[in-house]
Amino acid sequence: MNKVSLWLIPLFIVVMVIGLSAQDENVEYLTTGIPNTKVKDAEQQERWRSGDGRFSARPNDMWELGIGLGSFLVTGDVASTLPGGLGASLHLRKAINYTFSLRGEFTFGQYRSTDTRLMGTSLGTREYPDVASQYGSLQMPRAFQTRFYGLDLQALVNLGNLLFHKTNNKWNAFLMGGIGLYTHDTRMNFFDNNGNPYDLSSVSTENTTLADRRERRSQINDILNDEFETRGRIKPSGFRLNDNMNLLGNLTFGVGLSRKITQRVNISLEYAIRLSDNDYLDGIAFRSPQQISTNRDIAHFTQLKLNINLGKTNKKTEPLYWVNPLDPVMEDIAELKKRPIFDITDSDGDGIIDIFDLEPDSPEGAIVDVKGRTLDSDGDGIPDHLDAEPYSPSGYEVDEQGRAIIPDYVTEEQVRDIVNEIVNSKLDNIKMEWYLPTIHFDLDKYVIKSEYYGDLHQIAQVMKTHPNIKVVARGHTDVRGTDEYNRVLSYNRAEAAINYLVNRYDIPRDRFLIQYEGMSNNLVEDLPARGNLPRNLENQQYLNRRVEFSVAKSTDQEMERPDGPRAGQGPTEERKTRYQGSRNVGY
Repeated sequence: MNKVSLWLIPLFIVVMVIGLSAQDENVEYLTTGIPNTKVKDAEQQERWRSGDGRFSARPNDMWELGIGLGSFLVTGDVASTLPGGLGASLHLRKAINYTFSLRGEFTFGQYRSTDTRLMGTSLGTREYPDVASQYGSLQMPRAFQTRFYGLDLQALVNLGNLLFHKTNNKWNAFLMGGIGLYTHDTRMNFFDNNGNPYDLSSVSTENTTLADRRERRSQINDILNDEFETRGRIKPSGFRLNDNMNLLGNLTFGVGLSRKITQRVNISLEYAIRLSDNDYLDGIAFRSPQQISTNRDIAHFTQLKLNINLGKTNKKTEPLYWVNPLDPVMEDIAELKKRPIFDITDSDGDGIIDIFDLEPDSPEGAIVDVKGRTLDSDGDGIPDHLDAEPYSPSGYEVDEQGRAIIPDYVTEEQVRDIVNEIVNSKLDNIKMEWYLPTIHFDLDKYVIKSEYYGDLHQIAQVMKTHPNIKVVARGHTDVRGTDEYNRVLSYNRAEAAINYLVNRYDIPRDRFLIQYEGMSNNLVEDLPARGNLPRNLENQQYLNRRVEFSVAKSTDQEMERPDGPRAGQGPTEERKTRYQGSRNVGY
């Protein structure tokens, strides 16, 4: 090994130790759940998260810096010996997608070899005439040393991402091919320390078996010194750097295997060959005085590499060739398999689905509360839908139709006054939100859905039957969005419900009171307060997006529209969105 290249070994060891001692920053590098700060298109990622987009955004992945050290070897007209010389490399790599990546690599290699064959006068004259004239009838040694400097652009095909069965692989195999430029400095060993030709006549003439060749090479090396004083021949073509070096093109092909150590560090073992139309890497081009070699010299490089991912972990993921492209798909499939089936069956048709209905077999036409129970507002034992007088005064017996039986000495006007007084008194002390239906809304909309027309019809009939009561419409939203946005959206929902009843049933607007609570009073508990929800909770959020109706108490007041941004989509925006073929994301 030459002293010039010995500095590469401690440099590689230092970089290897630093890389292997690097600690992970406790950061997840998964495609599922990658925050918007780590993707190319944050808006696309947000649409995908909410279910409004089909594809997740491309991760903003790191670059890879690699340093390698290994065995460099030249095969050509001079017989090669292992393990070869010292080689080193430095590369920078970037993923194009999950399978392909590009790498720019600088390679340095140094190699020397001594052939067991010698050059006679005629071949020596053809290759190095000036040297051959000094040797006369003596045979010349075929010993060379070359230094190789190459720069390649390589395309790598990653095989690990084709065989993923987990979130991340620890092993990765790849193929590579590329083009490059290189130059070499080849020197021959023809003269001893005194500048005289070598006398190799004492070398054994046996050169048949492998043992013969090993002995013969050892004898030749014992005679030769370690000085390679004569510049080797170079290919006449190519771009000349100077009189003794030129710039040539090459093709590179290779294979590699990588092993991840940490999220930031991996090591790889690679083998590559460099092919070019050059027969002068070993300084010898002719196999006989009359015939040039038919095979060109080939550079081989086997190396161990330390690779480090570059970039801030709070803004970038690891390179895409370490990321499973199917992970989001597999995650969604697994979630769907374990997601409970949300059954919206409503067996008795009272507007409350069975899983929340405390009375799943309510009589047909019965007025129920938000838990699906048949209402008996005055507690006389006759349900409201059969009671001719749902709010009978207390203290009196009732007939079969539910009317209070009042003595004859009380006038009809007095009865009406008594009933109204008692009813109003009761209304002030009863939690009236249980006594009228509740309607629900789609995501980020305040459009009245047709499936709730029947519930609103029941409310209208109650108000027409009892012209002295007022009704509170109280709007709600689910847990997403800001408080300011949700207050406006809940107001819009309550107002839309009131407008429907006013326009459809000609009920005076002053008999309604608008109230809103945003997301402060949810029916479904134990949900995250903010941010994106797991998809298996999305159907439950439908119950929180609602307007509740209750008979107004004397203390109830209408709330003014809150300050805030424009919130939700009404009928006009909803029709426009549906026409354009998109889907809304709401609260």
